[in-house]
Amino acid sequence: MSKTPWLITLLRPTYGALLNRTHRIRRENFGIIPTEGPFLVIGNHVHTFDPMFISAAVRFHINWVAGRYLFKFPFLGILLAKGIGAIAKQQGKSDLYTIRTIREKLARGEVVGLFPEGTRTWDGDSLPVPEAMAKMIKMFRVPVVVFHIEGAFGARPRWAVKDRKGPITLRVKGVLQPEEFSSRTVGELTQILNDRLYFSHEEWQKQHPVSYRGKVRAEGVEDLLFACPSCSSFSTIKARRDTITCSHCSASWVLDPYDTARSADRNPPTLTLRQWHLWESGELVRHLEKPNGSSPLFPEDQGILFQRIEGDSFVVLSRRFLVHTYRNRIVLSFSDDAMEEKVFDLTLMASFAVNAKRTMEFSYKAVIYRVRLEHGASSVRYLEHYQYMMNQCVEENA
Repeated sequence: MSKTPWLITLLRPTYGALLNRTHRIRRENFGIIPTEGPFLVIGNHVHTFDPMFISAAVRFHINWVAGRYLFKFPFLGILLAKGIGAIAKQQGKSDLYTIRTIREKLARGEVVGLFPEGTRTWDGDSLPVPEAMAKMIKMFRVPVVVFHIEGAFGARPRWAVKDRKGPITLRVKGVLQPEEFSSRTVGELTQILNDRLYFSHEEWQKQHPVSYRGKVRAEGVEDLLFACPSCSSFSTIKARRDTITCSHCSASWVLDPYDTARSADRNPPTLTLRQWHLWESGELVRHLEKPNGSSPLFPEDQGILFQRIEGDSFVVLSRRFLVHTYRNRIVLSFSDDAMEEKVFDLTLMASFAVNAKRTMEFSYKAVIYRVRLEHGASSVRYLEHYQYMMNQCVEENA
C-alpha cells in the first residue's frame, strides 16, 4: 500500500473524523476493497470534498489526481504535492506527466485515486467518461475499485453557496479486475466505466427521498441555470434564499429540500434541476443553430478576472471587462484603452474547462487563459457552447 504522508497521518483521526461526523458519512460494502496495492480508486465526482470523504473513510493512503491549476497557488500547491502526495493533471486534455506519475506510483504498489469524469457534476447526473480515461485505465492493468458517492449533491451542489444538512453514503459498487477489461477495446471499456460509475441524484431521490435542508438553498443556482422555462429568455435567472425568479417575465419557483424547483404560481412548470438543465441545454442548441448574423447571441457578461498562465504563475491581465458571445467566438472588451479587444475562436481552443464555479480555463494557440465571471453569470452556458462547436467540427470533418 501507499506510504501515508505525515500530514494525512495527522489529519485522519482529527479532521477526517470531524468530516465524517459533520457530513454524516455512511460506508457500504467496504469489505470488498483489496487489502494490498496496487489498485485504482475511481468514483462519480459530486462534491469538493469527495477525495477527503473517501480518504477519511479508509485505512490506507490514496494518491489523488487533482486539477493542475490548484498547484499554482503557492501554499496550496506545496500542501497538495508534499503534504498529501497529490498528482497534478491539466483539466480537459491528456497529460503525459500525469500518466507517467500514476504509472510510477502503481509500480511501487501504491493506490491512486481519480475521478474519470474529470470535473464535478453541475446538476447531479454523472458526466460521460472520455475514451482517453478508459485508455489510461486499460494501460495500467491493475484492479479498479468503483465508488458511488450518494447524497453529496444534496449536501452541497457545485453551484451552491452554503452546505445543507443531510447524509452522504460512500458505496463500493464493485472491483473491476484487469482480466475483465484487458482484452476489451477502449470503446468497450469506456462503456463499462460509464455503466459502473453512472449515478443520478434525481433518480436516487425518487427511490428513497432524503431531505437536505439549508437556509439559502437556491443561491448560486444561476451558475447552472441560464434560461427561463417560462419565457425562454437567456441570462435572466436570479436567486435569493430559496427562491428562483426570471427578471424578464417575473416567473418564480421555490427550491425545495429535494432540489425540485416548485412553481410559485400557475404559469411556470415545476422541474427538478436536472430537468431544467436538460431543457435549457436543448434551447441553447436551438439558439446556436439559428442564423444570427454578426450580432451577439446573448446578453454580455461582466468579467472580473482575466489571466494568462506562464509556467507556475498566474499573470493578471485585467480585472474588469465585458464578455460578448458570438456563434463561433468569445470576445473580451476592456474599459482600459491600453488593452486591445481579445477575440477567441472557439474552434481553435485545444481545451476548455470550468474550475470552481465561474472560472473558465482554456488553451488557445498554445497559451492557457483563465476568465472569471461575476456572480450571476453561468459558465455552464459557455462550456456547453464550446462543446457544441467541437461536435460541429467533428461532424464537418467526418
